[in-house]
Amino acid sequence: MNLHLMTEGKFVERFVRFVNKYYPERENYFYIYNKEPEEEQRTQLALDNLEYTDNLFKSVDLSLVGDGKVFVHSFYLIHTIKYCNYLVKHIPADRIVLIIYGADLYNNRYILKDNFLHPGIWVQEYDKKRMIKGISNFMTFASPDFELMCKWYGAKGSQYDCLYPSNANVELLSTLRSEGRSEGPVRILLGNSATVTNKHMEALDWLSKYRDEDITIICPLSYGDMNYAHKVEDRGKGYFGDNFKPIYDYISIDDYSRLLSSIDIAIYNNNRQQATGNIEILGYLGKKIFVRSDTTTWQHYVGRDNCMFYDTKCIDTMEFEEFISNNEEGVAVNMRYFEKIWDDTYIKKVWDRVFFDVY
Repeated sequence: MNLHLMTEGKFVERFVRFVNKYYPERENYFYIYNKEPEEEQRTQLALDNLEYTDNLFKSVDLSLVGDGKVFVHSFYLIHTIKYCNYLVKHIPADRIVLIIYGADLYNNRYILKDNFLHPGIWVQEYDKKRMIKGISNFMTFASPDFELMCKWYGAKGSQYDCLYPSNANVELLSTLRSEGRSEGPVRILLGNSATVTNKHMEALDWLSKYRDEDITIICPLSYGDMNYAHKVEDRGKGYFGDNFKPIYDYISIDDYSRLLSSIDIAIYNNNRQQATGNIEILGYLGKKIFVRSDTTTWQHYVGRDNCMFYDTKCIDTMEFEEFISNNEEGVAVNMRYFEKIWDDTYIKKVWDRVFFDVY
């Protein structure tokens, strides 16, 4: 049996239902552990092969594994890292699959840039490195993240792509796509969260030259560092006044899809792999997408899979007409790509490879 260790979050329910739909329930068991999520991210699934827990050490029954595998869906919580160090002592390396989300790979690295002598973070990094050396299978949402795992933590073994079923309402998105957007100012989406890795300030400085154009900048700041969020708002309001629209309230996935459908251009100046769920929706909707070219996000989507995104670092030299124009060929390429990777048949092929061909 495969065991899945997952923190509570917005992708859990869709993934569990996907696995139970396409694979016999007796082959997979889910332990969902609480990280005090926002209310809207909590799930209430009553399934025979799912258990909620606040302590992996007490709950996980490793005797269930047999010839299956243990899938660790992200490892940025201290509790998860400690459990994984226990896990590698009791389960062979080739039966453990570590799924890299992003924060688990990058966050501590950015903390150490600001505070190199942070003792608690160095302890975590030591524990992560020791744990990672006991695992030989890794799944990533951006394939080059595995190269960073090897470089930073000494990972060795096999890399597999990871895809979860989108938590978006595809039927709604298809309707929105066919309707197009209403007339009005050029609507620009900036970032996905109130985290410094979005590099809002740099992007706002670049965009400031367009302040006299007919534009609206929409900036989601509903989760992350609220002190940072208010600094972003101050910079945005300073440049654009009422044409800068910060979003602090939680928006349901359907309403967020409607918001994304209403925009023209999305700017993700994030300096790490982040916001891939948003990028997928925007690509499906045919929007113009800017991503930093020095990130694994760019390397994965553009370098490997031939999506047609634009480099955020070129905004500074773009005239307004070039900035707002969109390449119709690129729109079609992105739409086809994201339609493909959202298809259950394609997602199942991704998981078949890991479930059955990991050795």
